[in-house]
Amino acid sequence: MYKITEKEIKYLGTKGESNEPTLEESNIVFTYNPSPEEKEWTNQNVTVGISASSELLNKAELQYSLDGKTWQKYEKEYTFEENGAIHARLINELYEVICVATGNVKNIDKIGPNEANIELNKSEMLIGESVTATVTQSDMGGSGIDITNCKYILTRTKGSIGTTDDVISKYTRSFKKEKEDILTIKCSSTGTYYLHVLSVDNAGNRRETISKQGVIVDQDTTAPKVTVKLSASSSDTKSTITADVEIKDEQSGVDISKCKWVYNTVATDIGTDEANYTGTFTSEKETLTLKPKGAGIYYLHILAIDNAGNKKEHRHVYGVTINYDPNSESLIKGIEAINESGYYDIKVNGETYKIHMYYFDKGATWTGNRTFGDANDVGTQSGNATRMVVVKVNGDLKVGHAALGNGSIGPYSTQYGGPKGFFLYVTGTLTIASGSTIQNNAGAKAPRTKCIFVEKRK
Repeated sequence: MYKITEKEIKYLGTKGESNEPTLEESNIVFTYNPSPEEKEWTNQNVTVGISASSELLNKAELQYSLDGKTWQKYEKEYTFEENGAIHARLINELYEVICVATGNVKNIDKIGPNEANIELNKSEMLIGESVTATVTQSDMGGSGIDITNCKYILTRTKGSIGTTDDVISKYTRSFKKEKEDILTIKCSSTGTYYLHVLSVDNAGNRRETISKQGVIVDQDTTAPKVTVKLSASSSDTKSTITADVEIKDEQSGVDISKCKWVYNTVATDIGTDEANYTGTFTSEKETLTLKPKGAGIYYLHILAIDNAGNKKEHRHVYGVTINYDPNSESLIKGIEAINESGYYDIKVNGETYKIHMYYFDKGATWTGNRTFGDANDVGTQSGNATRMVVVKVNGDLKVGHAALGNGSIGPYSTQYGGPKGFFLYVTGTLTIASGSTIQNNAGAKAPRTKCIFVEKRK
């Protein structure tokens, strides 16, 4: 039971007679449904009941008035559709007012919130970009904005979503404050989007506001741009170099969490499969430390991805030549350390051996004719041969087979001869079948030439 806190006692005489009430106003009790104690604000009607003790009602009549002038006997509860006051009094058989009190209904708000003020910072953007909306909400009915129940959604729906119970779940995002709340919103697909704001006041009244301006979202089809600056173009196996990398995307922006890199001897593109890359980035501008696994020509491959999902590989076109330590014990020691095909410079005691390496990771049986090397290794009409060709097999090698046929291997050659040397390195057992050969008679146009094959037993 709720007892009013604001009461007004007036002299309300009848038949021209005047008297002062003799009882405290608290002897008249007002009850409210819904009670302000249960619900501070309501958008429903409020029913007011009036009562007094049975002892008093046996001696006096309970009356009520809405204007304090016209009185009538109280028989049932009175329903207020809007805020107002109700007066009550006890009058005895002598028509004397012995008690008077006033009850006030102040918690009715049936007027919805004002139209929200929505300001969008752009009318066009790309997928992955963000639009910023500044929203201010206010209430005209007196109960104030209930910010905890105010919601919004950016959607391609141009018309009204509605405010009824069955649709309010479509408003999926919440506000933090009533005035000038700044929202940052992204879109994952193309189209024209509108911001729908569901404003709710403390009495439960709702109002939907739709942004007058739509936001056109287009697809970003341009991949990020990458720039690379290397600290050196050559090094050795014991040293590192650095690469200053910058990834830019002026449309949807760089998704740096997905950008990756790898440093290897692959001279061609490796594609946009993220599994091909091992290194990650933490910022759009970053300095990478590049450490080789061995000698060779290394390339930096960068996978750049933007927030729209566009991917592109950037391969630094200038390879980094990684030489062996000048203090290598021998040429064979240098060859032992190489486990990838490619072009290498091996330094031994100040002398440089230019190598074209063919590496086979597993043992094999070769039949037919196999030629190793190319035009870049041999001499020309005006120049000497430039490189030694090395064939390295990790395991056993059989040249020729009794059932499969004979085999023949040797260096590539032209009318000017072959490479500076031909080196066959086998980590297991080398077997040459009867009738099979290793050709070593090409010669070379060079100051010095070597044409040898070696079987290395483990």
